[in-house]
Amino acid sequence: ADSLTSLGDFDLAIGYYKKSSEMALKNRNYDHKVGSEIQIMMCLRKLGRFDAARSLGLTALTDCNKWLENASLTESDAYHELAIIEIITEHFELATNYNRKSLKIRKLQLGENDLSVAHSYNNFTVLYARKGFTDSVKYYAQKVLDIRLFHFGEDNSLVASAYNNLGSLFLSTN
Repeated sequence: ADSLTSLGDFDLAIGYYKKSSEMALKNRNYDHKVGSEIQIMMCLRKLGRFDAARSLGLTALTDCNKWLENASLTESDAYHELAIIEIITEHFELATNYNRKSLKIRKLQLGENDLSVAHSYNNFTVLYARKGFTDSVKYYAQKVLDIRLFHFGEDNSLVASAYNNLGSLFLSTN
């Protein structure tokens, strides 16, 4: 199903993710079940079906609380995807709340310099840019750059992208 999402066939991918979720539930592999729900959320978001994606995200969080250990990375992923949806739909308070929860779990489980932590920081960059909070945008964009540099060094497209984002910020504020 992941290869189908990279091809842009989200409806077909959703069908496969649903099948995967059903099989995981049957086999009591709850982490995999919730992971499939999160993948479906991503597809729904990319299709612009934000209400359906949001509803499934809340179901995924309920499933996390019912079946998984506290503060699992899967729960963090559900919060992360919900934050993206709320940023897009301009529900900024909800986006902030979801992203804080995701970031807290990721830092606890993975440490400060993990790339997943950088993804959460990047959510804050986008969120604060949409709200016009330039200083916060610069702060989080720098944190994303620092983590990417830590992992990849200077010669990497993700690092170049982070530099570009910072450059654009400084250009737009002068």
